[in-house]
Amino acid sequence: MTEDWLNREELSQMEPKKKERLAAFFQELQGCPKKQVMPLFLRFQQEMKAQNLLFTREEAQLMIQLLKETMSEQEKEKLGKILQKGEAANKKKP
Repeated sequence: MTEDWLNREELSQMEPKKKERLAAFFQELQGCPKKQVMPLFLRFQQEMKAQNLLFTREEAQLMIQLLKETMSEQEKEKLGKILQKGEAANKKKP
């Protein structure tokens, strides 16, 4: 994946700190075996939450779209299941 994605319109309003961390995450994925993408993504999410850096819905959708470009079909299925569980949990919250 080239760094062209950093110039996408959807990222133009993203906080610089979040954009910087996102760029570092995708840099870490370069050359990474596809089976390690999901564990790295989950770790990235935990780190972002710990730093209180939360993505908007639009930013998260773009990040997932970009992430899927680096994943195997099996990893895409796992991600889909995780996202469905997250959406279901969010719907249960008042």
